[in-house]
Amino acid sequence: MFKLIFFLIGCSEPIPISTAPTNLTTDIPKAPPQENNQEAESGGKMLDRNSSGCRTTQFWASTVEEGRTITIGGEIQNEGEFPVPFLIDVVSAEKEAVVFGVECAKNHFSFAVPKELGEVWFFVFADLDGSGPSKSDPQGRSKAFSVNTKDIDGLEIPISENSPVEEAYLLGPPKKGDSQPQEPPPQQGDDGQPIPEVQENKDVAPN
Repeated sequence: MFKLIFFLIGCSEPIPISTAPTNLTTDIPKAPPQENNQEAESGGKMLDRNSSGCRTTQFWASTVEEGRTITIGGEIQNEGEFPVPFLIDVVSAEKEAVVFGVECAKNHFSFAVPKELGEVWFFVFADLDGSGPSKSDPQGRSKAFSVNTKDIDGLEIPISENSPVEEAYLLGPPKKGDSQPQEPPPQQGDDGQPIPEVQENKDVAPN
């Protein structure tokens, strides 16, 4: 007790106490700003939605030329909800192959397709496992119709589970049609045999 009193009396100078304000947030890490990026949140699979909820798939993007398309609209009729977009293949009845394709986030669709595709039908499916069309996916098809130069609206395409569109799995490989340059067929003679090409003589520079 006496030692404690002696110590207090012997301290002639007051113990300094800091009055400076303490910044309590100096060492607290700040959370990174949140980006409003729906595509990143969905793993890069978010649709680039427009007013119709559809977009041309990457494979067919080069076939769409301004001024050379028509608009086709309609509705996909299905029971239940699917967590993935609908994929629509435009099938040429003449070529028996897919000639165009889009993916749509909504049942009501409207999108541009190249003009004058001729007689076509739509194959629609919901790719549940991301592996492309399979007979286990909900799917359906439209009736055949002609794509010429006028817009088309009012298509109704019912889809259901456990009802595979068998003819869709017999199609040939996709064909981009007029968007890909094609070599003209060889000329034929009267006997039906191709006429050999004539090589032009070129001047050879002297040595």
